[in-house]
Amino acid sequence: MRDLRIRKLCLNICVGESGDRLTRASKVLEQLTGQTPVFSKARYTVRSFGIRRNEKIGVFCTVRGEKA
Repeated sequence: MRDLRIRKLCLNICVGESGDRLTRASKVLEQLTGQTPVFSKARYTVRSFGIRRNEKIGVFCTVRGEKA
């Protein structure tokens, strides 16, 4: 029988807008993992979604090793 091991855990929260909701999402990830999350930016401007290029719209964090 094989032992299953988790090497990496990727957590992602995509809010779709910058501002208060994004900072709250980053605080949630920081409390869950104990690490500072990284902000992800929009690649393109999408007028129907109301986002602009290079606007911060999400946060993610990768947990490796024993923490995962």
